[in-house]
Amino acid sequence: MDFYYSENDGLTIFNGIRDREEIRRAIGIDYRVFPKTEFSENSVDAFGKAVARCWYDTSNQCIEIEIYNISSKFYLYNQQLIGITYSKIKDILKSKNIDYCLDEEGLGINIFNDTIRFSISKIDECGELAKVEAVWIKIP
Repeated sequence: MDFYYSENDGLTIFNGIRDREEIRRAIGIDYRVFPKTEFSENSVDAFGKAVARCWYDTSNQCIEIEIYNISSKFYLYNQQLIGITYSKIKDILKSKNIDYCLDEEGLGINIFNDTIRFSISKIDECGELAKVEAVWIKIP
């Protein structure tokens, strides 16, 4: 599944919607519901075998999505970023004048004031060749 992000509009698939039922319809594939835990406000929807997971607040409004490398693509400025190397994503972000920083755990990079996090868990092991494994996006 392809996901497109616009700095002005956010994830285009969610343009104007945040409600759980609307999110499910927009993604349009099978999902499983994981129960609320001590670390979440509400239950979590997991779409497909490994497409995406959505977190919701207590009012069933989507607040975050994680998009996986296995079954999805994530486009920013018409560049597909999931599965590319740490070196390549840094080059792309620099070419677009997008500031980024390593996250607190050193397991990825954040852009747009922590609105988007690229999970790159093997930075310590693989350095510049580590790959973007997933993308976390906060939904305002």
